[in-house]
Amino acid sequence: MIPTPPWFHEYLGKPWATPPDPPHSFTCGELVRHVMKTRWGLEVPEILVDPLNTLQCVRAIGRPEYFGLRRLGSDEIPREYDVVYCAERNYQRHVGIAVDTIDGLMVMHCQQSTPVCLHPPAELLARVFKSMTWLRFTALEEARTCA
Repeated sequence: MIPTPPWFHEYLGKPWATPPDPPHSFTCGELVRHVMKTRWGLEVPEILVDPLNTLQCVRAIGRPEYFGLRRLGSDEIPREYDVVYCAERNYQRHVGIAVDTIDGLMVMHCQQSTPVCLHPPAELLARVFKSMTWLRFTALEEARTCA
């Protein structure tokens, strides 16, 4: 019997594009939106900005509550489907989503000119971003509590 690949394999290698065309291409925010809609039925508000305009991106993701997200407390450990905001310099401008893999928790994301890929959070922090902020969808939290 051939094992079924993990759910996130269908996204890997899909290109970054603006405008995005899910499920064929994504921006980082549209990747998160598409995963939450297809996996959990959550309608996350669209990020209505030009993904090439850094200032617009910074302003848009600066209000996580608008997207139904809350920051994880210092005692909370990130888990699958949590969202990570990544900062370059002093501003957050990139987003990814946590996935459980056989190698542990990874961040699935895509950046301009880079297709959807997986990276360990520590590697992203060490090599690419200055800081990371973990968040959780409150609706997903409620759904898991009721299940």
